[in-house]
Amino acid sequence: MLLLPWCLLCGLFWGNGVGATGIPELKAAFVLNFAKLTRWPNTTRQGLEVCFATVAEAVGSALAEQGETWVNAAPLQVRRGVGLKELPACDIVYLGAADEYRSRDILAKLSERPVLTISDLSGFNQAGGMIELFLEEGKLRFAVNLAALKRAGIEINARLLGLARGVIRE
Repeated sequence: MLLLPWCLLCGLFWGNGVGATGIPELKAAFVLNFAKLTRWPNTTRQGLEVCFATVAEAVGSALAEQGETWVNAAPLQVRRGVGLKELPACDIVYLGAADEYRSRDILAKLSERPVLTISDLSGFNQAGGMIELFLEEGKLRFAVNLAALKRAGIEINARLLGLARGVIRE
């Protein structure tokens, strides 16, 4: 059941670099695979919401352009331009460059909520974010903040954790 997302993520992780696929599309693929390999506590809702605080975030555009997407037999909804007060109702929040000035406020608001936080902002994990995306030798990589995930009651697949380039445990 988890084989396809696992293979896709491995291909993205170990592939030959960004190549023909643009960086926003690659990051959107990572977000989608993170959604497939994450378990939220006591989820009773049908489907997942991926939220972007900024309407113009390129990763949000790339994810929305994929059209109807399903994660574990449930629809994935992409919402852009979500206000600070609405973000705790999301399952995943992606913060991009335009959110840097308020990223600490957003992370503080979401710190103990079951909301998976993902960003490509440098230092995101040290600031309390859960998954930080970064380029290394022309390849997209990620680091994980296990302490932040634990506080929120979110679990990620152990094989996914094994692919992480860095892990913050405490």
